[in-house]
Parts: sequence; C-alpha cells; structure tokens
Amino acid sequence: MKTLAYLLIVGLTLMFAGCNHHHHHHAPPPPPPKHHRPAPPPKHHKPAPPPKHHKPAPPPKHHKPAPPPKHHKPAPPKKAAKKAPAKPGKPAPPKK
Repeated sequence: MKTLAYLLIVGLTLMFAGCNHHHHHHAPPPPPPKHHRPAPPPKHHKPAPPPKHHKPAPPPKHHKPAPPPKHHKPAPPKKAAKKAPAKPGKPAPPKK
C-alpha cells in the first residue's frame, strides 16, 4: 500500500510540477506509470437491454379496419371505354 501511495503522490507531483526544475534538464521526463492508466469501464455496467416482456403488444386482431363491402366497390368505368379510338378498318361494336 505504501508503494501505491508513493507512486500516486509522485505521479501527482510530476503532473503539477510542469517543468521538472528539480531534475537535470538533460534528463527526459519519466513516462507515466503503466498501472496508472484509466481503467476501462466495467463490463457489468453496460445499460441493460429493455425487458422482452415489456415490448408493445401488437394491435388486437379483431380491431383491424374492416375491408370495404364487396357490393360497394366502384363500378368499372364503362363509359371511358367508348372514348377509345376504334381499330382502323374495323367498326367498334355497339355497347349496351
């Protein structure tokens, strides 16, 4: 424990000292201790996925919009067919 405290104090001192006036100028500043690097975030603190049983329920099947009644479908445009040009050389058959 004393060694860790000493390294911590030395590391803080070197950080706050800025230029190392106490050391010889030709000596390069010592590299930061390897064990003082920031620890990676703990694996077990990752956000938990949303619970499976809390997913939004699908809409009820019996509440789906009813299809339009079959007898209310729009009638096919029969009048528009009369405006189509007749084939050349063939008279258009009479439509009722």
